[in-house]
Amino acid sequence: QSPDSAFIGGLIGFIKNSSAITISNNRIINVTIYGSATSTNNKYNNPDIYVGGVIGAAYFENTNINRNINLDNNYLYNCDIAGIGNERIEVYVGGIIAGLTWAGSTTTISNCYVYGSKIVASTSGINNDGHGKAYAGGICPYVYSASRAVVQNSVVISTEIKSTSQSETAYAYGLTGGNGSANSAINNCYTNADISASG
Repeated sequence: QSPDSAFIGGLIGFIKNSSAITISNNRIINVTIYGSATSTNNKYNNPDIYVGGVIGAAYFENTNINRNINLDNNYLYNCDIAGIGNERIEVYVGGIIAGLTWAGSTTTISNCYVYGSKIVASTSGINNDGHGKAYAGGICPYVYSASRAVVQNSVVISTEIKSTSQSETAYAYGLTGGNGSANSAINNCYTNADISASG
């Protein structure tokens, strides 16, 4: 989403304004997925980077259109996923998808598995005008407030999830986080992840 956002995914970097999409039966095994970005330009309000094991992020602009994403039976094994943000960049790193952003969407994540992996989000910089937060999650670390996420029958096992920010808040979640709408849900999921956050 040039010029202020970057997206990296094990299969797909960025989905924008699709009315319906299904991504299923994929295996991401023994790979490193890495992204970094730097922004010192105050012209951009929300510079950020999304790094996901399967998808970087999904972005929807119009709340008047019903949009649906189904992520089913996607498997991440023994992978390193890392995002680094410098100066004003905010970082989102997820085992399946790094962010469900903006509005008017329902994402269903079912039967997805993250095993033996490392998921790390980190930011640096001390003069960032309140920017520079870091988010890491086993499934998805960020759900925008006007989006809905349903995560079901999914697990994150023997995985390290770490989030650090030099000057702002850091968030780490075993499964999913962010500020999704009130009807978002997590059902029949499990994690034993090693989770840490420092900010």
